Amino acid sequence: MAKYIHKFNFLKWFIRTSGGLLMLVGSAKIISAFGKASVLDLPDPIFGASFRHIILFVGILEIILSSICLFTGKNDLSLYLVTWLGACFLQYRIGLAWIGYHRPCHCLGSLTDALHISDQTADRIATFLLSYLIIGSGCLIISNCKVFRAIL
Repeated sequence: MAKYIHKFNFLKWFIRTSGGLLMLVGSAKIISAFGKASVLDLPDPIFGASFRHIILFVGILEIILSSICLFTGKNDLSLYLVTWLGACFLQYRIGLAWIGYHRPCHCLGSLTDALHISDQTADRIATFLLSYLIIGSGCLIISNCKVFRAIL
């Protein structure tokens, strides 16, 4: 029984930290989408829409998902949404690599400028956050799976 209580607490902790991170990054994206940086008007190499529109859309999506994580108490739904979003981000990065796009990701918005962080450092932070979302949610989904629970 203690094993399941520990896992439940980790699930809540993971959902809350993921929600907080998504709220922070989503807010930064929305704020930066209204900025004047010339890169915002360039077309995104995957979708073709301007970076401004992509960043605004993703920022709003992250705020919605973070609100579900932080304010609903629906841990299973939150876990699956975090997993889905992480998978979407991973697919996007794979797509960028596939087409040979090697510029740093603008995924943290103007937060990097406000903190005086280089593009490369921001890209590493974004990669770490993506890894956190993918690995954390994947491990929790696997540990909640009945087949794996029977083995463990």
